[in-house]
This record gives sequence, structure tokens and C-alpha cells, in this order.
Amino acid sequence: MRRPILFFLFCFLCLAIHAQPPFTDGPPYPTPGPALDFVKFEYFIDIDPGFGNAGNGSTTISGTDATNATATVTIPSTTLPSVHTLFVRSFVKSNGTDGKWSITNAYTFENLLPTYPTAAEKEDLINLEYFFDTDPGFKLGSPIAFAQSPEVSNLLATITIPSLTPGVHQLFIRSRNAVKYHWSLTNSRTFENLIPAYPQPTATPNIVKIEYFIDVDPGIGNATTLAVTPSTNISDLLQSVDISSVTNRNHVFFIRSLSNAWSWSLTNASVFSTGPLPVSLISFNGRAAQGKSILMWRTASELNNSHFEIERAEEHNDLRFTKIGEVKGSGTKITDTNYTFADEKTHASKNYYRLKQVDFDGHFEYSSTILVEVSTSSSLATVYPNPANETLVIDYAEKVDAQIVSFSVTDILGRKVNVPYAEGEEALHCDVRLLSSGLYLLQLYFYGEKQTIRFIKE
Repeated sequence: MRRPILFFLFCFLCLAIHAQPPFTDGPPYPTPGPALDFVKFEYFIDIDPGFGNAGNGSTTISGTDATNATATVTIPSTTLPSVHTLFVRSFVKSNGTDGKWSITNAYTFENLLPTYPTAAEKEDLINLEYFFDTDPGFKLGSPIAFAQSPEVSNLLATITIPSLTPGVHQLFIRSRNAVKYHWSLTNSRTFENLIPAYPQPTATPNIVKIEYFIDVDPGIGNATTLAVTPSTNISDLLQSVDISSVTNRNHVFFIRSLSNAWSWSLTNASVFSTGPLPVSLISFNGRAAQGKSILMWRTASELNNSHFEIERAEEHNDLRFTKIGEVKGSGTKITDTNYTFADEKTHASKNYYRLKQVDFDGHFEYSSTILVEVSTSSSLATVYPNPANETLVIDYAEKVDAQIVSFSVTDILGRKVNVPYAEGEEALHCDVRLLSSGLYLLQLYFYGEKQTIRFIKE
């Protein structure tokens, strides 16, 4: 029903357009001359050698239309990896003319793949040596025995660590070939010497007396004595201790020894409980995450369990335990229960934790002590896995807001590459599947702070 109306409006518009007077303001457009024939194309890179002196893209094209002409352009071997400009122009003429050159067109391109030099013949390696911290000079390091070969990729060697001071040290290793006696780059690995040599005592005295007490110290030499045969080492002593007189609750058992040099040992302590156990602890462990310690423990059953007190000790504080938090217990329960606690105010790299389980009547019992090592680095982030194959995770430090961190990735030549990513709660998941295999640099920026992390794409 609407088509006649639309058709009428269309016809009306057409009449209105034809009713307008023709344009008369501009001069008449000149009639084009005869079409010219394309004789040849020529090209050059960066520097113009002059008309007719450039490289020929094609010398066989003729006719009035060269729209689909193709030509092979050879990039000279002297063109360095960088940004360059390719120039192209054509020469045309018609009957009775001397010919004319077209406008010179320019195209910018980047030479990305330099010609790789042919590698020399592989040479056998004849020397492998290593040293710690200070370079003694070439061929003066500690030698590593191996079978001479152009490739030594799966060598397993035992390296003896000398008497190094406790702390961070560096191991260096390098090799030398058999023909030109060239040394390789010196590779290094950083490690920490954690176990210093224990000093040997001048003389080992005999242990002549062992005594113990429960809860209250009666004084040195006044506790209950255990029968012992004097010896320098009493490690397998088995003795029965009468605890029939102690009440049903948590207690502390103390023990110490006396040597024939008339010096007492440290008094060792152990917590024990008489009567039904108030809490059956299955496990207690911890892990470091984003600069804090996450503690986890599990109970099989609980009896009158009021709460758990979490205590922490640090190396620089003489390992004195202090209370840092409290978690409510489950009272009386015969099924498994899981507990967690986050210590967000760690001040040392090594933190020791223990649980103090407290009953409703005030009696308590300690758990074993665990160690959680927390990184104190000021890094903005860490990356893993490294090397990466499909996904590279950028895991931000606790102080960093992932929403306002910027990053970029460049290859070994300093060229930026595009890396798609998806945001997680505390990390970015980067898709590196399209990257070529090799070494890349990840640059992180956060409020004036900058961190560079190297990673390898497999």
C-alpha cells in the first residue's frame, strides 16, 4: 500500500534536481591528451642516482596501462638492518615525443633480517674451568675433566665448594677451543652458602650426670637424676620417667646434663599432656605468597578447644616467639577441621611459626615449629615459567597495583613486540605463542620505578 507514495516522491525529487540550472562558475575541464606508453620502471633505495641510472624494476612493460605490473626489487647486501625508503618512478613517451619521467613515489620499509654470516667449522673444546667470586686469570681456574668434543651440552661434573664464608657467592665457568685457543664468555651463577663449617671442640668431655624436672626448676643440681654411664656421646639413652603424680593437663618436661669439665648444658624443654589430648593436630605448614606468610593447619578432633594463638620468631630477634594473631577453635569436635592465618607484617626473610592451642580452662599445648622464607626483594614483579612456551605470567609484588602498571616487551635488537595479555587478580597472563624463539626483555613501570626482566621464548 506504501509503494505508490514512495515512487511519487522519488519522481518528484528527480524533477526537482533536473530543474536546477547547470554549474557555470568554473572553467571547462581541459581535454586530456593522447595516452602515453609506459616504457620502463626504475627504483632505488635511500639515495637518488639520477634519472635513468637507478635499478630496473622491469624493461618489458609497454602499453598505456601498467596498473598490474609486477617487478622484483633486490635489496643490496650493504643495506643495514634499519628503516629505509624505496623510491619508484616510470618513464613514458608517445609518438613524436622524447619521453617524460613520472613523479617519484616513495615507500618506507624496515630491513629486519640481516644476512647471517656462515659459521666456521666447529672446533673441539679442550678446556673447561671454574672459579668462585674472584677470577684467577685464564687457564688458572679449577679444571673440569671431560671428553674433547665440539659440543658439551649434557656434561655432569662435581664441583667442590671451598671453605667460603656464609653468604652470597658466585660460581663462574668457561671453556676454550682447540684451534684458535679462544675462550668462551664466562658464565656465572649466584648461590648462597648456608651451612658454615662447624668448629671442632678442642677436647670432648664426658657427660657424667643428667637430671630432669617438670614445670618448676628446683635449681642446678637439685632436679631428679637419671642413671647414666659417663660418655662423650649419650644419644640413645632410654629412661622411664614417673609422671603418675602430675595432673591431667599440659606440662613442660626439662632436661640437662653435666660434663666432667663441670659445665652444665643448656636446659632443653618439651611440652607434653597427660589425660585425653585436647586437640589432635594432623598437619601444620606454611608458604610465602606476595611478601606475606600463609599458615595452614588441620585437626582430626578437638576437645574443649578455645582458640589457637599464632606466634612468630625472627632470626634477627634471637628467635624469641611473640604472639601475632589468634584464631577461634571449634570447641569439641570429632571431624577434620582446616584453619588458615595470613601474616602480612613479616619483617625478615626467614620467619619461624608455632601454634599455641589453648583450652577453655586455660591449659595450652604448643605445636612443632615451622620455617617460612619470605622474599624481601623490592622487585615490582616476578615472571614464570622462564623459559616460556605458551603463557608468561607476570606476578606482581604485594605493594603493586596491577591496574596502574605498564609494561613493554622488546627483542634482543631493541624492537618492541606486541604481546596480548589477560588480567588476573594479582598477575597478568601474557600470550607468547606468536613470539619467535629467543631472548626478550620485559620492562615494568610503576610510579617512577622501573624493572627489567629477561625471559626466553622456547
